[in-house]
This record gives sequence, structure tokens and C-alpha cells, in this order.
Amino acid sequence: MESREERLARYHLLVREANEEIRRIRTTLGVGSPGEQLVFVCECGTRGCAEVVHVTAEEYAEVRANPAHFVVMVGHAVGEIEQIVRSNARFSVVKKATGPEP
Repeated sequence: MESREERLARYHLLVREANEEIRRIRTTLGVGSPGEQLVFVCECGTRGCAEVVHVTAEEYAEVRANPAHFVVMVGHAVGEIEQIVRSNARFSVVKKATGPEP
């Protein structure tokens, strides 16, 4: 049976793929300007969350530079599984918490 952490990781990847597609389409179409806030899907681990996060393309690229980091709405971090890396009024950046060393 799949653990909660495995489900969360799979869900994070699915939402990230959707957000990457949003970014790819905007880039292909040449839509948007530097500093413009874009709408991405919250990458939190809450099943069924379809909230949107307003992030600039530059901010999202910075988050994506670390594959362990995800962008979520403020207050959407899953405490026992995710650690908040940084936060502002529009979003938080979280990373998946590592388990205790054996």
C-alpha cells in the first residue's frame, strides 16, 4: 500500500507538470511581461486543492531551480511532511521534509 508521503510526492509531481505546461504555453505564445503575476495551481499536498497561487515567471523559475521545492498558498504547507523555506503575502515555498536518519 502506498504511504502518505508517496501519495504526496506523486501529487506534487502531477501538479508541477500542470504548472510547467502552463508556463510552457505562455512562453510559446509569448504572453505576459517580466514581473507580471501568473496564475499557477497550488502545489500543496492537500487532496483536491485547486486553489491558485499568483507568482511571477521569475519567482516560479527560482522555485523550480531546486527540484525539491514547491510553491503553495500561504497556510497550505503540510506540517509533518513539508518545511517552509520562505514565504511572502502571496505564496510559500516548501520542501519535502526528510525523515529521521536510520
